[in-house]
Amino acid sequence: MNTWRLSPLIILSACFFSCTEPEPDTDPAPEVVVRVLLAYADSGTGRFDDYPKKIRELFSETQSVYANSDTRVRLEIAGIVKVPFVPEERLLDLQRLVKRKDGYCDTIHQIRDSLEADIVVLISPLANATVNGSVLATESTAFVIVAWEHFEAPIYGLAHEMAHLFGAMHPDATGPVTEQFPQGFSWGNDSIKTVLDWSAGTTIPFFSNPDILYQGVPIGVAGKMDIASVIRTTAVYVSNFRGKVTKTDFVPMGTIPSADFSE
Repeated sequence: MNTWRLSPLIILSACFFSCTEPEPDTDPAPEVVVRVLLAYADSGTGRFDDYPKKIRELFSETQSVYANSDTRVRLEIAGIVKVPFVPEERLLDLQRLVKRKDGYCDTIHQIRDSLEADIVVLISPLANATVNGSVLATESTAFVIVAWEHFEAPIYGLAHEMAHLFGAMHPDATGPVTEQFPQGFSWGNDSIKTVLDWSAGTTIPFFSNPDILYQGVPIGVAGKMDIASVIRTTAVYVSNFRGKVTKTDFVPMGTIPSADFSE
């Protein structure tokens, strides 16, 4: 097996964009910074003249979804790096990305550690490659693969998959995450829907949050459809995967992994 040999070029940047602001709380919680390492496969080259610039542009949409929804999470780019990666099948690729010692993607873990990235994202040229490591991640499963075609609007695929790492769920989810977060589901009506909703309609750049009005309509239901509150609850937990550790009382009841990641 071939170990990845990563380009020494690591581009550090931080960007944060907000499209709208919810009404302020009387005593808002402090913003939590979650650092994201973005890797792109060299087998997907030829799409853009400047890959890091394009990735920063696309990632700004993901950042805006978290800002719009009052998650109080600021997604920060820890680094952007090109990797010699040839995709085969999304779950196989995910396993190779997540495992530390299988001889495929081992170096990405060293990069993650050195840059203190809480979450790792691989952008894949493979169509329909998008997948997350687990619903409510552990530090070892905080990985996402996103296809170039799914990255941005109208799918908001990266915002969607990263939300799973925080504990957001699809309506048919079961298991310990559902028990811990019965409010962690998406919202939609006949015409519009929030990120993570698979029903028909136009996806708006928000997670469900009953305290936010969109065109005069609450985009959530208290206790049932409030993904923003789930992300606020787990944000510090996720931000502690690397770097400075902040005290939190949150303890996960369990996770729902997407594949077998045993070494």
